[in-house]
Amino acid sequence: VPLSPSALHLQYVAGLAAVQAVRGLPGYAGVDLRVKWPNDMWWGRRAKVGGVLVGSATAGGGALDVFVGCGVNVCNERPTASVNEAIAAHNAATGAALAPLSVEVVAARFLSRLEALADAVMAGGWAAVAAEDYAVWLH
Repeated sequence: VPLSPSALHLQYVAGLAAVQAVRGLPGYAGVDLRVKWPNDMWWGRRAKVGGVLVGSATAGGGALDVFVGCGVNVCNERPTASVNEAIAAHNAATGAALAPLSVEVVAARFLSRLEALADAVMAGGWAAVAAEDYAVWLH
């Protein structure tokens, strides 16, 4: 990643990517998964279901090595709650019939969204994704 002020926002982008991995699926936008700034994924205000850690080191030549760690509890209802539990609650409340998600689907979608959002931020700054983040921000 080029060393620039936009690189600072990659931690926020990673949290957004985790939420969008689920809510970006057709029909899943109403599942109450949110970003609790700057790096936690919450099921509404009920429980944390994931988190992101981002670190970096200068790589020389004006570059920055960025590493992202992301953990999302997709299926395990204990010790707190899971993404699939949030989906089941959404189904019960709305009459929807959304399928539970696999770890593989969430992981693949996270990586896809992370790449797209990071590219957008590096090209256009935080303003390129701010509205998307604020739409799912838990405040």
